[in-house]
Amino acid sequence: MTLVLVVAITASSANYLLSSWLGGELVEILNKDANRKYDIAFTDFSLNILDRSITINNVSVIPVTVDSLKVPIVTVKDFGIIGVSFTKLVTRKEIVTNTLRINEPQVNFRVNATQNVVGDSKEINMLWKDILPRINVKNFEIKNGSVAIYDNVLDRKQLSMYPVDLLITDIVIDTTTIDDPFPFNYNSIDLTAENLEIEFDKFLLKTSRLYATEHSLKIEELQLIPKQETSTPQVMTIRSESIEVSQFNWGFLEEQFYLRIKKLEVDKTNLTVLQNKVATRNREEKPLLPTMLRQLPFLLHIDTIVLKKAKIIYEQLNEESKELGRIQFENFYTSVYNITNDKIALEEFHYAIIDLETDFMKGGHLKSQFKFDLTDRNDSFVGSGSMGEMDISEFNSILNPLASVNVSGQLESFSFDVKGNKWNSTGSLDFVYDQFKVNVYDQESQKKRVLLSGLSKLLIRGSNQINTTNYKVGNISASRIKSKSFFTYLWSSLKSGILDVVSPSMKKIKSKRRGRNK
Repeated sequence: MTLVLVVAITASSANYLLSSWLGGELVEILNKDANRKYDIAFTDFSLNILDRSITINNVSVIPVTVDSLKVPIVTVKDFGIIGVSFTKLVTRKEIVTNTLRINEPQVNFRVNATQNVVGDSKEINMLWKDILPRINVKNFEIKNGSVAIYDNVLDRKQLSMYPVDLLITDIVIDTTTIDDPFPFNYNSIDLTAENLEIEFDKFLLKTSRLYATEHSLKIEELQLIPKQETSTPQVMTIRSESIEVSQFNWGFLEEQFYLRIKKLEVDKTNLTVLQNKVATRNREEKPLLPTMLRQLPFLLHIDTIVLKKAKIIYEQLNEESKELGRIQFENFYTSVYNITNDKIALEEFHYAIIDLETDFMKGGHLKSQFKFDLTDRNDSFVGSGSMGEMDISEFNSILNPLASVNVSGQLESFSFDVKGNKWNSTGSLDFVYDQFKVNVYDQESQKKRVLLSGLSKLLIRGSNQINTTNYKVGNISASRIKSKSFFTYLWSSLKSGILDVVSPSMKKIKSKRRGRNK
């Protein structure tokens, strides 16, 4: 009994002496560089020789000078090392351990355009090299962490997430290379982050949960919510039940960042687009897909994108009547293939392909495919599509509020083939319909305008039936407005073909007006 007591007292004394000595040594190691950018401090340092463990409490990392602000960028409730080799730690500043655990870390960055708080890759790498030239950890754990990034000029939060849990296994840090800011080799990684919020200039992005491994990512309940700005010409809201990315990898190849994804799957998304005609429109060119990929500052290759069970709503407000016009797509399924700017991949196959199928309004079922030549500097593309029977009056949900027009009739079949580039498009459109009528109404009284309604009967062909003498296939011909999206360009193309079938005389009038305005 006496021997056990003596051993316990001796071990306790040794623990105390080593804790005091190592704690002082660690402070000196961490803060010895006169040109350092951070002060690292803690309140308690203790070790247990028998358990080969170290515990450090209330750790803080404070910038030496950040616009005269002495705000910690990192605080940690407790930091534990279990199964550590004290000999290698003391003699070689090398951590070889079974478990390295960080409990309740809080990370806060304050950044702006002229201030580099975190440092570039070489600075961070040199920091690792100065503090710990080598580390070998079986399990690295972070529990209940939180991360926040603040705009130092606007003094507002740009990014936040809490809680954050992280597990990395079989870590080896070797700083013999200076190019990688975090030169990790590891076996597996599991990251869970909840309540993620990112604030952009015009949008707020939220997710309830994010889960990531080394080669996969799942995001649950994503929301992209617009801020209330009336000057925005187009307001877009996205809500998605889940987004899954499988078999992805990223890194640097000859100092260029790359991202490769095997499959990106988006499930049950609601997309609402509200067009604001009063707002000042940005006149800058909106590039088509091939140019967008060429302009990316990094290498991207996505094999497949799948959008399932989506709902898309396009709305436009009539500023005079305050009525809202709407077009709706239900059960929207899309598969997108070969989104890439990788020259090697483009040598094998140089087209991006988009297949989509959806229920249009309440009656029509639309199928279409588009192919973009990713190697063509003129952004050439081809497309085709078809839709079955539907009641033409479905279009009144947008025509009535915006143009005080009611239409009726039966669409029997609709198909198109189009080809184009960044300047113009051509093609053909088959539009088979019967008993088509247009009535024009006064916007305020909603009474029928007899003269204009009667004039529409003279200008509009009420029927276009196959195997009849007046059957007509429409010609597609449209010029692209470069400040508008591809979808607006596509609609202009289809509209030109529809107008050529329904009212060739009106198309000629519009063509002459365009010619005079050029």
